[in-house]
Amino acid sequence: MGGRPRPGQGSAEFLFNVVELDAAVDEEQVAEVFVRINSEGVKLNQADFILTLMSVFWDEGRKQLEAFSRAAKAPSISTASSFNWYISPSPDQLLRVVIALTFDRAVLRHAYSILRGKDLETGHTSLERRDQQFQALQSAQAEVLKLTHWHEYLRALERSGYRSAKMISSQNVVLFSYALWLRGRVRHGVPVDQLREVIARWFFMARLTSRYSGSFETQAERDFGRIDELAAEIGFKAAQPNHQRHTDRRFLDDHTAQRTCYRGVAKSCSLRLFRSSQYFGRGCSTVNWQGPRAPRPSSDQH
Repeated sequence: MGGRPRPGQGSAEFLFNVVELDAAVDEEQVAEVFVRINSEGVKLNQADFILTLMSVFWDEGRKQLEAFSRAAKAPSISTASSFNWYISPSPDQLLRVVIALTFDRAVLRHAYSILRGKDLETGHTSLERRDQQFQALQSAQAEVLKLTHWHEYLRALERSGYRSAKMISSQNVVLFSYALWLRGRVRHGVPVDQLREVIARWFFMARLTSRYSGSFETQAERDFGRIDELAAEIGFKAAQPNHQRHTDRRFLDDHTAQRTCYRGVAKSCSLRLFRSSQYFGRGCSTVNWQGPRAPRPSSDQH
């Protein structure tokens, strides 16, 4: 667009810059042009670029993310849905979880290159590799959007003492903890009841230490690698507490983090953690927790 219209200037008088592409240009080149133009104008994030790529090569996948996101915002009285009291994830937030499960990546810039079929070591790009990466993405997204996984994970947040979005200040913690839950359930086959306890403790620790704030992408990728490494040696269930103990020790030595957490303000970490600690480990039947819940198929109820 050639600048901003002046006050009183009609659209018929305003000049637009148009990029005309040759009819022979393929879809991938069109997507590349879109990314380059927008990277110079209105800044889009890396998730927007990946969603654009999905629109070209797997439009149904993008629509699935959008549908899941819409369903999470309002309860349904007729069918099972993604609605919950903790988070209404946007499509780009859900995409983060999908990318984490598929490629062990939290830095979306790298994921965009991988989905284009680029080998990050050699820099070479191939159509065959691109197709393989999109197949992997489809398989992982099916697991991320599976309502059974989603609601079982939310029960882990309930187990950790959290009862609503008001008690959670960082949505990154919810998203990356879900990515770890999926790794345990999908990759390592950890039973749901055992995984719920492990992730509940992990989530509480991650909130306590503000684990996924600041350089959260780097931290998340470090967690993925370290936990998978430990899981190969001692199993996923043992790997999580092992990694968590190391994190707890670092927090106890970090006086700045402690002061940040325990400052006396209404929305502070300490107040939210105190509230959640009152419910940690309690089931729904032992707390006064009121509110409608999304109905679930009988096969999803445990």
